[in-house]
Amino acid sequence: MQKGIGILLALLLVCGIVGCKKAPAPAPQPKQESVKEEQNPLPTPKPEPEGPLVGIYLPGDQWQAAGAFLERELVQKGYRAQLLYADHDATLQAQQIENIIAEEPVCLVVMPEDSVALLEAEKAAKEAGVPIVAYDRLLMETNAVAGLVTFDYEAIGREIGNYLITKQKLDTATEEDRTYTIEFFMGSTEDHSAFLLHKGLMEQLQPYLDSGALKCKSGRTAFADTYVLHGQKEQAVRKCTDLLTNTYRKAPPDILCTASDALAEGCLEALGQMTYEGDPQVLITGQGGELEAVQRVVSGKQTMTVYKDWETLATQCAEVVDAIVKKETPRWSQQTFHNQAVTVPACMVPGVVVDKANYKKTIVEAKIYSLDALPKE
Repeated sequence: MQKGIGILLALLLVCGIVGCKKAPAPAPQPKQESVKEEQNPLPTPKPEPEGPLVGIYLPGDQWQAAGAFLERELVQKGYRAQLLYADHDATLQAQQIENIIAEEPVCLVVMPEDSVALLEAEKAAKEAGVPIVAYDRLLMETNAVAGLVTFDYEAIGREIGNYLITKQKLDTATEEDRTYTIEFFMGSTEDHSAFLLHKGLMEQLQPYLDSGALKCKSGRTAFADTYVLHGQKEQAVRKCTDLLTNTYRKAPPDILCTASDALAEGCLEALGQMTYEGDPQVLITGQGGELEAVQRVVSGKQTMTVYKDWETLATQCAEVVDAIVKKETPRWSQQTFHNQAVTVPACMVPGVVVDKANYKKTIVEAKIYSLDALPKE
């Protein structure tokens, strides 16, 4: 009896050592307020899935819904998906990729926490003949990437810029002697898509900065000066609080142009900590289109967002993986990207601008979120 207990304890100790890496986060349950998720409930993973193995590696569990959609699409195509999150630890993500190679996967799907930290793991995958598809974020400085499936972030940046041009009537601002102050909060430096969004945004807004219709009092317009580390809300709160305290003590900027809904929420929190006379209205942009962001748009706290359909992106990615595994040519978009090593073909999904004027058409009628889940006007 004591011998049996000793063996059991030894086995438990071994399991504890082997399982010390972060386990895959559970697939999120469908939210009652999300019509789209109600109609497309996320699957319960099979205990012993069958089919060729595909590894899915995402930076953190805030991408649970994105990961669950992709896992579902791959399983429906007959693959066995291993979905892991790295808790924003680039070293852990590299280990996760290296660990699966011995299991002979047919493909890997990777959203990098930090591309440079994955170079050796990507090299090992290539040497083992395992293709890698970059998901949402481009893998940089590697020839191991077979393609990129992502949202069209440069176009999304242009859409945000065009929204500001139209909303503030910037084309006639100079002749009508109108000037708007603007400050920028962009995504993180390790995220290539953040650079693309900033590029598209500035293509539209730079002429108005040059003409004086827009004025950035801090002088922070370059990507290197406007990025927020890891795109985190907490970092946005800190940076925006410093900006408002040092540069906008008497009145806030007219426009806070942020690159994501998390950054928009952070800027709103920073604004709430300031004391301004009256009730100054600040135009705040965002991107992502999560339910909480759309709720802020409808309530008037956030001016606009860009909805990104992760379910459609997952469908496109599964099709790309399936084609690559079958030695077929995926249906790439016309645009390609150079990752400082090779030219990478891409499959791109557009975003949809959402504000208080069009949310019923773009969100409610499209059955993304139900009207009951949104604030009353």
